Amino acid sequence: MLTLAWGLFLLVLLAGAGAVLAALLDCDAALLPLPLLSAAALVLYPFGMLGNLRIGAAAVVLLPFVAVMRPAVTGIDITLIAVLGVFCTAFAHSLFVSSLRRVKVQTAGIIAGMESVYGIILAALVLKMPPTARELIGGAIVLGVSLYTTISENREA
Repeated sequence: MLTLAWGLFLLVLLAGAGAVLAALLDCDAALLPLPLLSAAALVLYPFGMLGNLRIGAAAVVLLPFVAVMRPAVTGIDITLIAVLGVFCTAFAHSLFVSSLRRVKVQTAGIIAGMESVYGIILAALVLKMPPTARELIGGAIVLGVSLYTTISENREA
């Protein structure tokens, strides 16, 4: 239990440090090397526990905002959040992790890295939101890197 509490504290501390650093540098927190720090935490904790710690850290960091902002939440809202949490997060993550038993990690990484491209395509098809030039350029870069990686792997094999 102490290990779990220490891991949760570590992730909350990293999340808070990342938010402060992003605010000081006036940049997006996604640009900071926090995934590397979180990967370093894999040395201390098993993969499943680390995922739970991340979710717990997010809850701890976000709960004060709920108390301050006091959003009006209905039963439908809670149901929809639960459906999103179970199917779009937990179920999808479980499928991805279990697929690593059958799919090479490099292939899974390429597929996961193209998630932004899938989002752009689905937004265009389902929501009728045409992609901007910036999104098209970013998608081309992601597809180009994925194609290059795939070709490089096939040459080595």
